[in-house]
Amino acid sequence: RFPDAWAAIEHFFRQEWSDGLPVVPPTEALVAQMLKGTGRDPKDVVGQVPPRFGDATVESVAVHAVMAGCQPAYLPVVIAALEALLEPAFGLHGVIATTHVSTPLVIVNGPITRELDINGGYNLFGQGWRANATIGRALRLIIGNLGGGLPGGTDQSTLGHPGKYTYCIAASSVWLRYMKSLKDRMFAAGLGSRTYLKTSSLRSGGRSGRSSLNTQLLPTSSYDPGCPKLPELIRARI
Repeated sequence: RFPDAWAAIEHFFRQEWSDGLPVVPPTEALVAQMLKGTGRDPKDVVGQVPPRFGDATVESVAVHAVMAGCQPAYLPVVIAALEALLEPAFGLHGVIATTHVSTPLVIVNGPITRELDINGGYNLFGQGWRANATIGRALRLIIGNLGGGLPGGTDQSTLGHPGKYTYCIAASSVWLRYMKSLKDRMFAAGLGSRTYLKTSSLRSGGRSGRSSLNTQLLPTSSYDPGCPKLPELIRARI
């Protein structure tokens, strides 16, 4: 019990349960309200989160969604994105424990992006959209608290980058054209279709959307050894 919300927030800072920004104290009432966003049993285990492989239950994911400031409607997206992150082919352990600046980038596609107002347009990686900010933040809090991916510990990134606070966008028409082209090439190579990326920090490159995406993604994604020109991608099911 804490005398007020401020004391609870300070407690989370002292316990290193925050990302350096204040969190919403996850009271029982708020967590119960968050769980209304999914029909899954709170005790269901979504998976074990690297690098320390702590159990992520639906309830513990909801706790972190509250902490990040999510609405209950965002919870299915957070769960789906986490399931994608935990796919063995994605290699989350290496993404978090490396000295490189890489971090997961969530790209949400479909009608749900309009329903939840996930930005895929102007100021794509910037401020101003609650869904982008809090969905990505919830995943980073889960990686830190359940996976133990904390700076200077198992997170050995030398420089890091702002995407390690939150990195979530909607698939715009430019992204969709890029991903369709990439999917076609992956099918031709026998790799199937996947849509989750590991990326490093943002950079400006090229005069078109496609050239900018190539600059941003291709040099920094993880590559399949059997097809070195294709980034490794993972499908998030929502």
